[in-house]
Amino acid sequence: MTEDLVEKRKTLLEQSEEHKAKRNELNAQASQFARERNELNNATRQYVEDAQKNKELRDQSNHDVQALKEKRNELNDKANALFEEIDALRGEQGGTAAAAAAPHEKKPSAKDIQRQIDQLEEKQQHLLRSVHSRKINVNYHDSSTSFLEAVFAKGDRRLAPVIREAWKNGCRLDGWDEYFRYDLWMNAFRECGVDPNFYTVRGYDEEELLPWEHLNVGCTKTSELRQNSSFSSPYLGPS
Repeated sequence: MTEDLVEKRKTLLEQSEEHKAKRNELNAQASQFARERNELNNATRQYVEDAQKNKELRDQSNHDVQALKEKRNELNDKANALFEEIDALRGEQGGTAAAAAAPHEKKPSAKDIQRQIDQLEEKQQHLLRSVHSRKINVNYHDSSTSFLEAVFAKGDRRLAPVIREAWKNGCRLDGWDEYFRYDLWMNAFRECGVDPNFYTVRGYDEEELLPWEHLNVGCTKTSELRQNSSFSSPYLGPS
């Protein structure tokens, strides 16, 4: 009887040790789960805080973007207004077809032409100074180059000696600003006895024979005069 009790007690002690080890293992697992839960809670809390900060940054970024858009629109309006003034001045120089069709009451002097070129350059520089954004690229044409282009666009065979004389004087690669010599071209005009203003700033009579009239471009001179007359006439829209 005593031996049975001893054996049973021994068995109970072994089971107790096993239960204790199992309990310790479960406690360790529970502690690990608790630590992981706390880490997850901390990560969730940090995520919420970051999301709130990101929302504030996003709102600020949206506000900055809107301000930049408004500034860009304002600069675009200013640039468009200045471009219109530049086009108007270039038209007064005869650099466009519209100016060629508008007769002048008197022939401008060389000082008048130079004054118009100076005004155009001043407007271009003012436009460049007004634009401060890297996203806005301002392209403009050199006024002296525009003047020569107007001359050769409306010129006739009398300009051939001028071109040769300018070439002899050293005019090369005039499409690049660093090689363009406006003074050499003006010297060539003077040496050949040709007035460049004759082709640019004066008005053309309707009966005058133009250098390009022998070319057939599918549009008669009569229709061009009729169109020019409609452009020159004042138009009052519907009231």
